[in-house]
Amino acid sequence: MLMNVLFHVLTSLLCFPEQQNGGFSFILFDGKHRSGVYWFTVKLPEVGHILQTNARLVIAPKATMVLKQKHLFAQSSLANSSRVLYLVMESPKYGSLLVNGDLAKTFTQWDIDGGHVIYRQYKPVHSWITRDGFSFRLTIKGLGQDLIVDNTIHKFRILITYAAYEGEVLSRIVPTSTLRIVAGQKMPLTLGHVNISGLMESVKSPLIVSIARIPQYGKLELNGQEVTDSSSNDSTPSEISLNPKTLFTGNLTYEYLHNNYNDTNSTEMETLQDFMILEIYPEIDSGRHRKLTRLKIPLLIDIVPFWKNKVQMKRAPKWINVQKFGAYPITNEDLLVDCLSAKPTDIVYRLTRSPTNGRIIISRKKEDLFQKRISDPFFTQKDIDDGLVWFRHDGSAHESDFITFQVSNFAEENPGTITHTIKVLVEPSPLKLVNFSNILAYFQGKSEVIFRKIHLAAEAAGPDGLPSKVLYAVIAAPENGTLINLETRKSINR
Repeated sequence: MLMNVLFHVLTSLLCFPEQQNGGFSFILFDGKHRSGVYWFTVKLPEVGHILQTNARLVIAPKATMVLKQKHLFAQSSLANSSRVLYLVMESPKYGSLLVNGDLAKTFTQWDIDGGHVIYRQYKPVHSWITRDGFSFRLTIKGLGQDLIVDNTIHKFRILITYAAYEGEVLSRIVPTSTLRIVAGQKMPLTLGHVNISGLMESVKSPLIVSIARIPQYGKLELNGQEVTDSSSNDSTPSEISLNPKTLFTGNLTYEYLHNNYNDTNSTEMETLQDFMILEIYPEIDSGRHRKLTRLKIPLLIDIVPFWKNKVQMKRAPKWINVQKFGAYPITNEDLLVDCLSAKPTDIVYRLTRSPTNGRIIISRKKEDLFQKRISDPFFTQKDIDDGLVWFRHDGSAHESDFITFQVSNFAEENPGTITHTIKVLVEPSPLKLVNFSNILAYFQGKSEVIFRKIHLAAEAAGPDGLPSKVLYAVIAAPENGTLINLETRKSINR
């Protein structure tokens, strides 16, 4: 018996599965002689709190991040990192916890140290901030049953926020383009520079856009009032909050002012770079944890001096007026480039932001304006001089729109460009539909039926208040019949 016990002790086959202090009594017996009673004490080691770090993981929607030591770290004097085991009690709700690509039920500190544990967010989230996480217990892997060294159920917190977007992903979520401006020119900031429309569609809660840093060299104006940093003498900078629709209306403008900005002969100025920082955050924001809840968007500004820019606008309106459903001819009284060395065909206008509620159309006939469905992306000064360029309003309820374009002189070897935005102010239409019946009775045996006022009638008041002539543009001709002008007896196809 003694040899048997010694064999078990020496070969480490004697184990104590009960996870509590205790022991056992024994006697020594060689088959003939018996000893007194002895007591063997079993005591659990003092392991203390082995969880050293349990931080929060901040992640953007549809992103994947590796859990590192700075997020979760546990150590014990009883075991190395490969034996410190995390038991997942409750899995994340909006994503997956993976170890080497498989769903994690357990993982070790060694897995974390090696970068094998990741959290992948894949479920749709429409709130600016969504909280997720998983719960776990800690054990030490043993030769037999694992040793539970901490009965506490811990919670690892995960914060899913749109404010965590950065780098290339941010440029896809909120596309930006450099604001390029000639010294002395005033340029509105629009969706063409900071396009937040996609972000606003993804987030269901109302958002605020704030100017976290105003430009250093230029002047910002909001609705004609200069935007200043009221905290320039304060250690904590203030912010100027805007409604996101400001970027839709173009009421926020940037203008570069310089002592020699209007001196076209000055060659002292070089191309200058400025920038501003916008922050986007939910309308309901406590102001706490700004780094976790606010999305920072830098906007670069290139300021080109007059002498470097080879294209100058002689005439360029800040706004035009157009009637609802109407068409406005853009002539050289509106747009004219001051460049004597270039032919009108060399001056090219390229749309960088097409109007949202209308179209830019190149057409020789006014009746053709209502046939095209998309804007023409290019037109020349020759097209403008010939009266071929029109803005056509689509009849939407918006009171304003914007047309942004770049002008280049392609006669130059290195053509300069200038960017200009025209604000479109929409006026109510004087045209009124008096009668409209979508049923036109056609009797069998008759060769034709005449449109009368009971079928279709419209009125339009002219500038003097007297009735004006109304023209109907046929967008789609009948499939099983023909429209005929009774005066000319010619068919009307368009």
